[in-house]
Amino acid sequence: MSFLSQPKGYYKLFVACMCERFMFFGVRSLLVLLLIKTLNYNQTDASMVYASFTGIAWLLSLFGGLFVDTLLRDKGPLKWACLLGFLGCLLIAVASLTALKACVFLGLILLAAGIGLFRPTLYAKLIELYPNRNDPTVDSGFVFLFVAINVGAFLAPLICATIGQKVHIGLGVLVAGLGMVAGLMVVRAIPETASTLAAGGTSPKSFQPVLFLYTVVMGPFLIASQYSNRVLESLQTSPTMNGVAMLSDGIFGTVAAILIPLIWLNRGRKGKGATTVGKLQLGMAVALIGTLVCSVSPLLQPIGMPFLIVIAGSFFLAIATVFIEPVLLAYVSKLAPAKRRATWIGCWMTAGACIPNFIRVGAGTVEWQGAFPWVPIGAVVLSIVLLVLFRERIQRCAGPIK
Repeated sequence: MSFLSQPKGYYKLFVACMCERFMFFGVRSLLVLLLIKTLNYNQTDASMVYASFTGIAWLLSLFGGLFVDTLLRDKGPLKWACLLGFLGCLLIAVASLTALKACVFLGLILLAAGIGLFRPTLYAKLIELYPNRNDPTVDSGFVFLFVAINVGAFLAPLICATIGQKVHIGLGVLVAGLGMVAGLMVVRAIPETASTLAAGGTSPKSFQPVLFLYTVVMGPFLIASQYSNRVLESLQTSPTMNGVAMLSDGIFGTVAAILIPLIWLNRGRKGKGATTVGKLQLGMAVALIGTLVCSVSPLLQPIGMPFLIVIAGSFFLAIATVFIEPVLLAYVSKLAPAKRRATWIGCWMTAGACIPNFIRVGAGTVEWQGAFPWVPIGAVVLSIVLLVLFRERIQRCAGPIK
């Protein structure tokens, strides 16, 4: 299995990623409840704080990457990130007992800082494990991390939210913080060494394919995925449908992240490995199918088929996500100059998190299931066409990176 053929050090990063996501989703599952019960916030204000915290955590990935490249490269940035995350959870847990507003927000700031420092550093260290950037296990390694993300995201609400609701909110947050303690124990065993990877795309041209793929692939994909998610959410009108959607997302995402890299590795051994652009073309084709499935939901709802739409939509969205997001992140990591790798990754992650928010705001007054489906469908079709037309030019700009 390609999971077992990953380089030494990969599995520690895999566990550390799962611990960080367990902490993040654990706190998220209890934050609104804590603000309402402890600080007497109303639902609207609590939701606003929740959204702000999530957005700031992603925004700080940019500054976290820059901070790592300039000051903390060989000074244990992952350790500092885990420590900040745990201290943030500890402060929030204390605030649940004392009802100190300042304690809650200081804890959230520390949490966001830890997450912003952790994520670009993790991926920068991950790409440094591969001496050959065109090794087929590189993309597989990035995709396999989606298994860690899904497992952490699934276990966190199940454990932390249950403890927080049944026992005490502060205890649930503290259990989430213990995830970062476990992550700290893991990353302490990762040696702090200089990069063994070639400098990457040191030419100004190396940024061209990154900018092109962000505009042509990531943008349309996020538009399509936001539309699909909005449609699927509108169909979840009962606890049963909510449960089906949650299980579908987790199961399809995890299974896809396991099976797809195995297919890539097998084809690579036969000399039929796909390039990054080829994988993205296939991912966008799957995204188009998912968008079309969601666009016909108004026709199928009257005959009682929302259940099938939720399952089919979740399936295609999970497959497309595995083909696109980790592959693009791996591509950016390969092209980035060694001394600015974490910064490039942080910029990519921040931009990828900001677009969905702009889409939600811009489409807030638009009828998603009326004329609006033609926007994501058209964007995805245009993306596929442009990938076909500019495939060779992207390859020339990327140099030896396939």
